[in-house]
Amino acid sequence: MKIMILGLGKSGTTALLYKLAAGLPGCQVFSGGRPGKYIGDYKNAVYKHTYEERKGKGFDLYREHLKTEHYDRKVWIARDPRDVAVSRMLYRWNRG
Repeated sequence: MKIMILGLGKSGTTALLYKLAAGLPGCQVFSGGRPGKYIGDYKNAVYKHTYEERKGKGFDLYREHLKTEHYDRKVWIARDPRDVAVSRMLYRWNRG
């Protein structure tokens, strides 16, 4: 099974990535980079990407990628912007 996760940074994409991978036997996990960077012939793989318009990783880039690449499941994480702001603040406070 080939799964793509897309969402804003600090919105829970990494947590979901590892939860999904834990449920698939022999799953390969890929995070970041340009869409298609890690595409391979894997039985089970989960690919995580973050939407960042300022870094050139906007919807147009992902839309073009999805025209050429097939995923069995596509997950878009939509989280309340206030929650994302709190996650960003706590991340910087505790790790920055």
